[in-house]
Order: sequence, then structure tokens, then C-alpha cells
Amino acid sequence: MEANWTKLLEFLNFSGADTLFEQRELLFQRVPYEMEKTLYRFITDGKPKEMLTFYQRMILETPALKVAVGRTSRNRLMQLKYAAVSAVALACRAAIDGGAIESCAYAKSDEAIVAIDEATGIPEVLRLEVQTGYDYAQMVQETKSLQNCSAVVRACVDYIMVHSHGLIKLEELAEGTGYTKEYLAKLFKKEMGISISDYILKVRVDEAKELLVIGRSCGEVTHLLGFSSQSYFIRQFKKTTGMTPKLFVNVNS
Repeated sequence: MEANWTKLLEFLNFSGADTLFEQRELLFQRVPYEMEKTLYRFITDGKPKEMLTFYQRMILETPALKVAVGRTSRNRLMQLKYAAVSAVALACRAAIDGGAIESCAYAKSDEAIVAIDEATGIPEVLRLEVQTGYDYAQMVQETKSLQNCSAVVRACVDYIMVHSHGLIKLEELAEGTGYTKEYLAKLFKKEMGISISDYILKVRVDEAKELLVIGRSCGEVTHLLGFSSQSYFIRQFKKTTGMTPKLFVNVNS
């Protein structure tokens, strides 16, 4: 897919009004705005698989289609990087519109932009742009269940996502909601299908997976995510995933 997308690129050598002249000279069709909106709508609707299918259909069914990369740098790789960063910003907002937790969406944006900045080739930048769009659509898909939750429970989820590296007390979550901690715990379990403590553990373990895959040690993950000890982290990780951190890394490397 990366190779096909590389062929779709048309790096413009002119800027401003001259780009229209260049497009006419080169006889190519830009990606229509309506097509772009469809792509971002798949993110907002939380449909990652449909988004990828649409990408592939564009490539196969529109021979004259070209992704015009504006003249924003004398270096073609930098031109593409600037365009990719713009696409990530739009995808981030589409995800938030779809219900993604803002803190998570913005963190994903920062992560993607750093990766794009460090990319060394055009295929890598394209892969990162498409992967980020897919990740955003998946993020929305995973948070769709929150749309049926009360504002109080959604606020709790947002708080947990932001403060998952520290000790989160039920009293902190209940403070300012007008509910007792006992009632909040029951409401959360009813709407999310999982207890608050188990949800906090799930969030931490999900982040631990990402850290382990990129090469962080168990000791580092224990410290970063605020687990009381490495042995406790390993036990909780195995309880949640069914495997030790070491096995998880072997399986996913």
C-alpha cells in the first residue's frame, strides 16, 4: 500500500495561483474535498476498517487521482511532513468530535507529530499518516460506549486517563460530583460494566503494553506508571492480560 501511495503523490513546484497552472500542465486530479471529508467522517464515526477500505478504493478506482503536496519547502520530504502534520491535526479534531477523550486525542497528536518529524523517508511519513488516522478512528470506536454514559461517569473516565500515573482515590473522583463515593462506585460499575479500580488498572496496563513494546523495561514501567513494586506490576499485568510482561514483549516483537 505504501508503494501505491508514493505513486499517488504529486509534489508541486510552484506556489499560490501558479499551482492551478501546474495542475493543468500535469493533467492530474486532486483528492476532492468531499472525499477528504468522507475520510475524516470515518474517524468521527469510529470506523477504522471502513477508513482503510476507502483509502484502498481511492487508489485502485481513481487512476488520475493525485495527492497534491503543496510547495511549503524546497525539500520534498519536508513538504510531505508539513502536509502530514496538517492531516494529523484535522484527524485529531475529527476524533474529538466523535467523542474521543480530549487528553488522549491531543497526546496521540503530539506522539504522531514527533514520529513524523523523525521519519527519514517518504514511505515512512505516509505510513505514519495513515496509521494515525486509523488509530484515531479506533480511539473513537473504543469510546463510543461512553456516549451513553452520564456526564459524571465520563468526567471520571477523563480524570483517570489524565491522572493514571498517580494514586487515584475514590474520594477524589467523588469530590465535586454531588455524589457519595459509594454511589459513584455503583454508578460507574453500572454504566461501564467494570469497577473503578479495575478500570484504572486496565488503563495502566494498556499504557504498560505500549511502553513495553517500544523497549521500556519492567522497572521503568513500574516507576513511570506508579505501581508500588515491580513484582506487583508483573502480577497485575498477568492478571489483566493472561501473560507476563516478558512473554507479552516476545509475542509482540
